[in-house]
Amino acid sequence: MSEIDDTNGAPSPPASPRQFLLGAFILFQLAFLIVSNLLGIIKYAPSDMPARPKKLVSVAVRDFAGEAGHGWKWAEQVEDNLTRWTQLTGQDQAWSLFAPTVAEATGFPCVLLTWDEPTWDQPMMPGTMFAYDEKNGFHLCAPWDPRREPSLATARRLGILGATNPWEALHLHTVQETQEKAPLPRVKILISDNEPDDIHNYFRTGKCRLRRFEGQVYVTLQPREKAAATEKKPKIMETPDEVASESTRRVRRVVNDWHDVTLAYMKWRVKLWQAANPLEPGPKQVILFQRYYRIHGPHTDDAGRFLEERGWDSPVLWPIARWQPQHPNPNTSGWVLEYYDYTDRRFVPIR
Repeated sequence: MSEIDDTNGAPSPPASPRQFLLGAFILFQLAFLIVSNLLGIIKYAPSDMPARPKKLVSVAVRDFAGEAGHGWKWAEQVEDNLTRWTQLTGQDQAWSLFAPTVAEATGFPCVLLTWDEPTWDQPMMPGTMFAYDEKNGFHLCAPWDPRREPSLATARRLGILGATNPWEALHLHTVQETQEKAPLPRVKILISDNEPDDIHNYFRTGKCRLRRFEGQVYVTLQPREKAAATEKKPKIMETPDEVASESTRRVRRVVNDWHDVTLAYMKWRVKLWQAANPLEPGPKQVILFQRYYRIHGPHTDDAGRFLEERGWDSPVLWPIARWQPQHPNPNTSGWVLEYYDYTDRRFVPIR
């Protein structure tokens, strides 16, 4: 028997294919929102857990807290598929409006073009070195980086003072002499159009779409606080080894989740540069960096004096990804970008 419409007693018409598809889409979208948000919590929560809960998670789902095992791989595959749908339909959102998640840092991507072949026997580009501090973490010091800070040569010489024994001092001195004699690579750094020339005095207008696009590859690699300060103990921060491991994880995740977006941005910057320099050969390496500015916090001491002056730290360089346009892609999956491993100090294929 046909269904009877109580309003007029006439049988209601069956649902059309269009109505059926609309209903299926609504159900799919609801399921997508629930699964994507829950999966985000499930994947990101273990990285912020103390040691004991992490162990319990690893017991419940083997190696999940260590980002390994079948459970983690399954979650990553599902997240990859959901991310593609998110990007295709423009549903990605990453923002916060209220404290306590007010931003304490900002950053702008920059692209480095170099015409030298990669040196597999060295952890980074010739003529550069890494520095570390508790507030900014690891950052690359390079002679081509437009920053107001001590020169690289000065930094190398001062680094010898950190040696703990004569052999270590001799090793650091030998490395310094070798690097100073080595020729510097030919490079060209392309600063983002959104980065102001004077961070203390600027007015931003326009380029909103570019800023929104560049925000997809933003990542912060600041050392995190493991335990808050008390009356008896100072706060405990992550060790350099922990920061290196966590930085690698965050960079790998960004490059993995936004591979196509990141590659498109790097290709676009190269295309613009080549259009302005048609007689120049194409670069052999294209490296994406984050130029990170740490905002000084409003914290005060017991006397009410601010611990830091108002302002920002000079931008520090964080390597993110590398693309080699002139090299055949050995990765059968089609993923051409390499992410930077802060533990081994070298670029690693994403898959």
